[in-house]
Amino acid sequence: MSRNNGISPGYNPEIRKFKIRSGIETLVFVVPALLLLIIFKIYPILLSFFGSFFTESFLTGKTLFVGFENYVSLFRDSIFINSLIVTLKFNLITTPVQIVIALILALLVSKPSRTSSTFRVIFMMPIAIALTSACMLWNIMLNPNQGIVNSILGLVGIDAQPFFTSKTQAMMSMILICNWRGCGYWMLYLLTGIQDVSQSVLESARIDGAGRLRTIWSIILPMIKRSMMFVVVSDTISNLLMFIPVHMITLGGPEGSTDLIMYEAYKTGFVYADFGKSYAMVSLLIIFAFAVVMVEMKLLKPKY
Repeated sequence: MSRNNGISPGYNPEIRKFKIRSGIETLVFVVPALLLLIIFKIYPILLSFFGSFFTESFLTGKTLFVGFENYVSLFRDSIFINSLIVTLKFNLITTPVQIVIALILALLVSKPSRTSSTFRVIFMMPIAIALTSACMLWNIMLNPNQGIVNSILGLVGIDAQPFFTSKTQAMMSMILICNWRGCGYWMLYLLTGIQDVSQSVLESARIDGAGRLRTIWSIILPMIKRSMMFVVVSDTISNLLMFIPVHMITLGGPEGSTDLIMYEAYKTGFVYADFGKSYAMVSLLIIFAFAVVMVEMKLLKPKY
């Protein structure tokens, strides 16, 4: 009777060494990304949640546990209520408009042609400009006194507009900037999904007499549901956390008309030094964003 010294017949030391080496190589690539995720994403979220239950006493300089007091005080604060309404209004307009325009642009350039490549470059140009630079550029262009936009409007007989200096126009002006930069960005993801749609399916629809609109509604949209879900969820989160345009251009004004929650949280923490209340704002925004995203994923989840 032969003996195998406790080693199973299928054991191969070379295969084992290869698996160990592959596992180590995987960790080398995954661990740095995981550390960055923990440091810059997970840790700030946990810090916000825990910090929202504390406040700092100006008399003793000590941090005190106050439970839900910061949250209760927020809903008694008219400024926070206003920022909440402004944030909801901003997102209810910006997110659907960006997605619809991005889808239209993706459909326009989805078919290869002499002009589609040119239009792709034009639509994607705003992505190459940093958002801070774009805000400075648009702030100059929409200057009510010396901006080029009012100069152009004057040439066609339209009076100069106040834009960011007007309570009624500031929000729409900020939405204009966000859509100008965001539509091309989300177009890329939708374009990728559209190009993955089988050409044979589209050709069959054309042979069966389906028109362009019918093909888009009944074939393309259902088949790009995964791409659409990613775009809707990502765009919603991005717009809920919008900060840079407000910080660089309007500072929440005029009269609180552009005071988004992220900017109000920044101002409460770093201007008024009320970090407990600031953390509570961020925590509520994260919870709200999570709830909205769960609903969107449920509605847009592919059934196949």
